[in-house]
Amino acid sequence: MSGWHNDDPLRDQPTDSGFPTSAGFGESPTRGRSLLPAILSVTAIVIIVATVITIVLLNRNGGTPEPVSAPPSTRPSQTASQTPTSTRTSAPEPGRIDNPRARLGYQVPDGWKTSDRTVEVLGVEFGGTAAYGAYQCGNNTYTRSFAVSAAARSKSEQRLNPEPTAATFAKAFGERFYPGGQVGAPRSSATEVDGDPAVVVTVKVTPKVADAACEASDAEVTVLAVPLSDKEISLLVVTSDLAGGPATPKPLTADAAQEIVESAARI
Repeated sequence: MSGWHNDDPLRDQPTDSGFPTSAGFGESPTRGRSLLPAILSVTAIVIIVATVITIVLLNRNGGTPEPVSAPPSTRPSQTASQTPTSTRTSAPEPGRIDNPRARLGYQVPDGWKTSDRTVEVLGVEFGGTAAYGAYQCGNNTYTRSFAVSAAARSKSEQRLNPEPTAATFAKAFGERFYPGGQVGAPRSSATEVDGDPAVVVTVKVTPKVADAACEASDAEVTVLAVPLSDKEISLLVVTSDLAGGPATPKPLTADAAQEIVESAARI
């Protein structure tokens, strides 16, 4: 498919704190004026300090502190530019990807290359990236297949249904990476991940071919959806050429995507 290497660069992280600098202090009082205002000011400061100390002591001896909200434990504080597997404490298996943000791990076949690249689809940032079969043809860059993952969360109070969610993202990936192509009707099947119900949705894509020597003529998008809660779902997406384009690198079979999906496990 085209466009995988050349669009969606990692967004720069903001470096400005956004706080204004302080300004506007008054001038010093003029010498020779009465000392009474200064004495009164010092007295007021002493009273304020004594009051603060009293409040602190009361709080230590039974005062109720204000509640402090902790960050959600299910959202690792990891920037988009970091490698998704960098939070592991031990070396991953060869070809194994653990994406804490998606709360999924999965195995990719030999010859696939992992990357810290991310891509945003329907407002959701996908990482845990692995790709196969990058090639140059006709002054363009193409990739035969790639896998990414994310956790999608409902923006409303309604329950997030796994099957239509997977179908929506399958269609969106097909339209995004095979622009102008026709995306077929979704096919779904029930499965399990670590004993929990999940769903797999696959769509066939008929790409719009401008250069038959370079571009795929048949493709497929497979999405695994694993519910995390009523409003959050883990997604694993595998997008692949199935036919067309150059002989090398050759397209993968549909079984390759299925093997990646079947290897998925919660982390």
